[in-house]
Amino acid sequence: MDIWNKKKFKNFNPKAEEYFKKNTINIKNKIQKIKSTTKRFFIKNKFNYDFIYLDASHKSKDVMFDCINSWKILNMNGVFIINSIFWREFKNLYKNNLNGINLFLRLIKYKDYQIINITNNFLALKKIAQ
Repeated sequence: MDIWNKKKFKNFNPKAEEYFKKNTINIKNKIQKIKSTTKRFFIKNKFNYDFIYLDASHKSKDVMFDCINSWKILNMNGVFIINSIFWREFKNLYKNNLNGINLFLRLIKYKDYQIINITNNFLALKKIAQ
């Protein structure tokens, strides 16, 4: 899910949607591409998922919102990947996405997830309890 707005994100990656299509060509029948804001998606969504890859707003409060709502619709044993975890757009570190991830992880219980992998770019969690 992404808004893929070329005008809004021209300074970042205006070809992001093209790259997404190219990078997922071999699995296009197994994924659902959603062109929407996360807020609009979570209001309308009626499904649960086995895999969620979050790469949306990098503002702390948005990341926390997206993580909480993604976790709610993630199936048991599902995988949740949060991208760009060390993004530092804002001088005030509490406004960046890592703070939102930290707040999210404090809300869910440690026994409810397993860390699959963490890199300089993403955090991958497996949901092991409701």
